[in-house]
Amino acid sequence: MIKMDNINREFMPRGGAVLPASGYFGQSDAYDWVSVTNIPDDNQQTNIVEIQFKGHRKEFYINRKNLPLRNRELVVVSGAHRGYDIGQVSLTGPIVLLQLKKKKIAASDVVKMLYRIATAEDLQQCKTVKAAEKNALLVARVTASEIGLSMKFCDADFQADGQMVTFYYTAKSRVDFRELIKILNKRLQVYIKMHQIGLLEESRRLGSIGPCGKAWCCHTWSARLSEEEIRPIIYTAGGVNRLRKSTEGKFECYIRD
Repeated sequence: MIKMDNINREFMPRGGAVLPASGYFGQSDAYDWVSVTNIPDDNQQTNIVEIQFKGHRKEFYINRKNLPLRNRELVVVSGAHRGYDIGQVSLTGPIVLLQLKKKKIAASDVVKMLYRIATAEDLQQCKTVKAAEKNALLVARVTASEIGLSMKFCDADFQADGQMVTFYYTAKSRVDFRELIKILNKRLQVYIKMHQIGLLEESRRLGSIGPCGKAWCCHTWSARLSEEEIRPIIYTAGGVNRLRKSTEGKFECYIRD
C-alpha cells in the first residue's frame, strides 16, 4: 500500500463525505405527489422502486417482498458486480412508472432485486468500506501519473460490500486504461470499473460555490439537466466580456475568469 507521506499533494482528493453523512446519496429528490393522491386504478400500482446512490446515480429495483418503504430510507439491493450495495429510496408507487417511461425503460427489463431495509450492522460495514474511497482515489491518481496517462480522476465509489470500486474521470481524448486496471487491481484487491464523464457530471460530483454564493444547483437539486442544456463555456483570448454579454440569462456557474 502506498504511504500517504510519500504522495505529492497535487493528487489529494477534494472533500468527500462518508456514509451516513447527510447528502452522501445526493439531494436531488423527485417529490412523489402521487403518494398524497387517491388513485382508484389498481393497475397503476407497481413493486418497482427507484433507488439513489452516490453522485445522483439512480437505478430501479424490484421490491418482491413488498416491504413498506419510505422516501430516503436506506436499503440493501443487489450489487452491480455480484454481492450487494446500499442505496437510498427516492421513489415508490405509481410515479415510478412515469420515471421508467421518461427514461424509456420497460418494466419487464427491471431485474435487479431489493433485498431488505438496511440494518445498523449493514450501515456500519458500509461506512467502513466507504471510508476507503479517498485513499483509492489517491492511489488511482498516482498510478495513472506513473504510467503517463492523461486523465483526471474526480471520484471513487465503492460498492457497499467492498467487492467493486468505480472510478469516475474526465479526459480530452480516449484513454487506454487496460494496464492501469491491472495495476489498480493488484494494489486495491477489488474489481475495478472505469467510467468517463463530462465536465457537467464532474461538477455534479465535486460541487462548489457558485457566483450566487450558494452550492451549485447541478450538485444539489438539478442533476437532471444534461450537457446539451448546460454547456460549460470555454474562454478564448480576450473574449471574457464578450462571453459574459452573450450568456445573459444562462447559468454563470460554468464561466471561468
